[in-house]
Amino acid sequence: MNYYIITGTSKGLGEALANRLLNENNCLFCISRTKNSKLISLSEKHNTNLIYFGFDLNKANKIEHLLDDIFEKIDINKVESMNLINNAGTIKPIKTIEKLTSEEIINSFNVNLIAPTIIASKFIERTLNYSCEKRIINISSGAA
Repeated sequence: MNYYIITGTSKGLGEALANRLLNENNCLFCISRTKNSKLISLSEKHNTNLIYFGFDLNKANKIEHLLDDIFEKIDINKVESMNLINNAGTIKPIKTIEKLTSEEIINSFNVNLIAPTIIASKFIERTLNYSCEKRIINISSGAA
């Protein structure tokens, strides 16, 4: 089984990647603030492995608990590959820096920098002893 942890799957590139990876050889852990009902329905229709986590990556202090939930669902005896795709990001609000509030700066850094760094760190830590192929793919935008 190929396992994929994909952030930002509610729309756009994250949704397209998850859609493309949906098949019987893969298990997808999709993460986004809003659950993507189209992906969930498609997975159910084709009887594929998709587990969705409605989670706001701005809550950086809760990410480790999210990863606990994900890694509890992995059958280490069936792992052929482990893949992390850090895709989530935010560009809002679009302002010059002097017009941003402290909260807006913190939210942007949490989603665009801190969350993917924590997820990558914990992914490496938790898969260190896995004897399989492992990949981390970080997708960025101008906001990040």
